Amino acid sequence: MEEPADKVRLGGMADPALASDEERAAWHRSFAVATFNRSWELLEQPERSSDDDAELLATAFASRWHWSQAGNDQNQALGDHQIAKVASALGMGSLALLFAGKALAVRGRGMGRLAPGGGV
Repeated sequence: MEEPADKVRLGGMADPALASDEERAAWHRSFAVATFNRSWELLEQPERSSDDDAELLATAFASRWHWSQAGNDQNQALGDHQIAKVASALGMGSLALLFAGKALAVRGRGMGRLAPGGGV
């Protein structure tokens, strides 16, 4: 049976509300990783447009949000760290400090080193 044309499929799920917890978590993890990687690509560009900067900030926040839905404390702290890096690169000092503090708080709870190689 063919689905209606107006039905959106997200990561293979026709309706995320009907998916299992495991399927939803996998979907969130997939988007968390993809948006984290995209933010790194943009962050490493030697020159960015204002649209690139907007996408950079949006992807960092999107990654952090998806980790809040399916990740552990370390994943979420890595997302906070990424937002801090992005905000710093964009000259948003207050935002950078806020999220750097959130990331460091996880270290204070004994979650270990926060580094992309050991996180996502």
